[in-house]
Amino acid sequence: MNVSRCDIREDRDIPGQFSRLIQKYGITPDQLRIEITETAFAENPDLLISNTNKLRELGFQVEMDDFGSGYSSLHMLKEVPVDRIKLDLHFLTSSGDQKKSRTIVGCMIQMVELLEMKMIAEGVETVEQAEFLRHRGCPEMQGYYFFKPMPVEEFEKLSEEI
Repeated sequence: MNVSRCDIREDRDIPGQFSRLIQKYGITPDQLRIEITETAFAENPDLLISNTNKLRELGFQVEMDDFGSGYSSLHMLKEVPVDRIKLDLHFLTSSGDQKKSRTIVGCMIQMVELLEMKMIAEGVETVEQAEFLRHRGCPEMQGYYFFKPMPVEEFEKLSEEI
């Protein structure tokens, strides 16, 4: 579930809202992953750290979404207690020095592992990107290379076939 910057900025009791949701629908916190975009981390770090700590205390997994998309801060990786980094692969698809891009992504994968966090690379569009990430030790990937967005009915049919 994505949490918007507005929700953070306006301090809408996000932990309380998610607690009420799991009670209402009879699910457990580990069945939800809460994604907070990295731009929210830059806007109000103290409030975000507080919310993230409360969510994790309640048993939710918190992910930093879109890491690497423009506001990345190594300081945030150190200060904000997230469980998983969602690495934006814009590094590998944009113009610029591809050798540097691959070096940065490879080092990010290694750093996240050493920080004892989990990682998923998002935006994987080609077999070359998937192979590069796999060889560098990236455990999870998502993107158009695997599947494009689809209606719920198609997803349910696909999940039944797997």
